[in-house]
Amino acid sequence: MDRLLQTVPINSQTANSLFHSISDDIQDADFSDLIDLTYSPANQLFEFHISQSLNIQTVINFYIMRSTKFKLLESLLTTKFETLQSVADTLHVSYTQVRRIITELNDSLDEIGLEIHSRRNVYLAGNEISLRFFYTILSVSTYGIGSWPFSSFSYLDLSSLLDDCPAEVFKSRALDKNVLAHYYLAIHLLRERQGFGIDTKAISIPLYEPFSVSNKEAFKTFSMSIKKYLPHHSEEKRIEDAQLICSSLIAMGSFSSVETVPDFFLLNEKFNEQKFAHKAFYIIDRVNYHLHTPLSHKERNNILYSILCLHYRVYYVGKSLNYLGTLLPNYSHETIDLRKKHKIQHIQYLVESEMASEEFDWGRDFYDYLLSQYCLIYDKQLNFEKHTAPITVAFISLISNQTLQNDVCQYFSSYFNLKPAENLDQSVDIIISEVPISIDTISALRLNQPIIYCHQKLVASDYEKITEAFAKIAQKKFKSPQL
Repeated sequence: MDRLLQTVPINSQTANSLFHSISDDIQDADFSDLIDLTYSPANQLFEFHISQSLNIQTVINFYIMRSTKFKLLESLLTTKFETLQSVADTLHVSYTQVRRIITELNDSLDEIGLEIHSRRNVYLAGNEISLRFFYTILSVSTYGIGSWPFSSFSYLDLSSLLDDCPAEVFKSRALDKNVLAHYYLAIHLLRERQGFGIDTKAISIPLYEPFSVSNKEAFKTFSMSIKKYLPHHSEEKRIEDAQLICSSLIAMGSFSSVETVPDFFLLNEKFNEQKFAHKAFYIIDRVNYHLHTPLSHKERNNILYSILCLHYRVYYVGKSLNYLGTLLPNYSHETIDLRKKHKIQHIQYLVESEMASEEFDWGRDFYDYLLSQYCLIYDKQLNFEKHTAPITVAFISLISNQTLQNDVCQYFSSYFNLKPAENLDQSVDIIISEVPISIDTISALRLNQPIIYCHQKLVASDYEKITEAFAKIAQKKFKSPQL
């Protein structure tokens, strides 16, 4: 109890009240079989146990969905209230509380170009593309796949609609970003039904356009299928809706199930005038130059597709992307495996060096976002160990060099290009040994390579030492970018 009260600024009476309140919440959420919350008055000890089958984020989301702020945002997706009092009545809170909540929400929404207007009518206004992406992220991160919050159409309904989407845009039966795509489509259709349209004239980049015969046929079918969900839209408006949906899906890319670059990126006349593809080719060619082994055709194609989608997203969504990108989970150097940290740090070093050039003046406003996304793309698509200079490692063991070699190589092979040495000579970059090597032996063989001593059965500290040593050697062997 004392530690709890020191950590959370509350008194013991409040702590007991919260204990009973949370216990009731566990019952309401039907978490009783998954969460065990107890309190022992004798020793004033609170205990909280959560089943491994329950993600703590599910518990957090339960409270998010019960919050007044979330309920207000959820209702503003499809509703325009006549007065602030009608909002207060709907949410069962006071008029004063609603005004305070709207002020607090507007402080955050301002970063994505949105605002809750509260004079006369109460509604959410601003950049409609940003709004739809914001609600997509909010819905995915809150509801996930545990529930489907849209009563107007089912998840399977939208799967059937997405089946008609051109294959170069999205494949509905693939798992990658499937939930994200479904949520976006649901929100797009809901906003269109409510009469909140996107001003296509304000979009600074071409909307999706099919070029091949098969994609043209698929797009025509897709636009016709939309009629079921937007029956009052004209044929021209449905075609525009189909373009907007496809453009939004492309902006969400890349999808692992899409194996080729959409023709749209390479054949659209306006894109060619803007040298849109050139920006992607530039970063690929510059990073490729610093790799020990050039990219394979498949790697290059996958990276090209991913970077084109990234650049399209930047132009399509705009400045709000800098904030929206922070709402989704991402890796950081502090939370990843030490072996992978070396990989990410070097990819970031290469990308940052190239982003300093004038070729990237177009993306200065998105510098941090682009940098993190480039790193994600190369982390996902690049077999890094294949593209780094080999590190020759000599293994020395009393019992079995092969066992020590297998343990090390299996653990590090996805991050470093390791080449076991056949002899102890000057070609060796590092020695990993289970036994002490005498100074006389080192002098006689004229060895000056680093030696890592480890246990016969490798332990965590051994792996850490080896990781650090490999990273230093790999760093020395990298080509340095020429600015």
